[in-house]
Amino acid sequence: MRKLLIGLILVVVIALAGATYILPTYISNQISGRIERSLQTDSVSANIETSPSFMMLFGQVDNIDIEATNIKLDKVNLNELSLKGENIEISVQDLLLARRLVINSADNLIITGLIDENNLAQLLAKEVDKISDIAVKITPDNVEATGKISFLGQEATINVKGIIVVEGKNLLFRITDANTENRLFGKIGISFTKDIFLVSTDKLPLEGAKFTRVEQQNGQVLIEAGINK
Repeated sequence: MRKLLIGLILVVVIALAGATYILPTYISNQISGRIERSLQTDSVSANIETSPSFMMLFGQVDNIDIEATNIKLDKVNLNELSLKGENIEISVQDLLLARRLVINSADNLIITGLIDENNLAQLLAKEVDKISDIAVKITPDNVEATGKISFLGQEATINVKGIIVVEGKNLLFRITDANTENRLFGKIGISFTKDIFLVSTDKLPLEGAKFTRVEQQNGQVLIEAGINK
């Protein structure tokens, strides 16, 4: 009888340890791991808190604070990205069985990222054919890019001007003005507009997130996306 009682006590202790520490820690690691993989980086700092901790077994997260650097997000690289929110309910079933991070409800769950001039120049170098030596300048009013192209057998400078916009699910660099210039022909205007794709909300680390803010600043573009449901 005594051995049976001791055995029952051990079972209860192990169950309590699992409910209060082991399983919540595992779920927390799964959340941060899913975000890390979606951002294609191994440089992630995650702080995920719930009190009491066993409530995480039911998908309740009190606060989430994730910082990542050197991120590949769809077509564009970002130097840094953060994800912050509170009073979040996740689907534990989807997380553990389907390997998906599904948010059932959340208060002010915000993704914030920064695209700087080098990030945008790298993207343009990959997406625009036959242009080299690309340099980008970002201001609150415009995004200006310059590069070198071959024009009628001569090297020419191409200048483009545009803005960063959201259209549907997509973040775009919308070119509104362009011209070429060289010593032989001078400056020649090019009448066209073009959208260069940057990132879709489908590639953000949270399913169902929508772009809520895009702000051009000196030297960078601030982007925000969120879930509030």
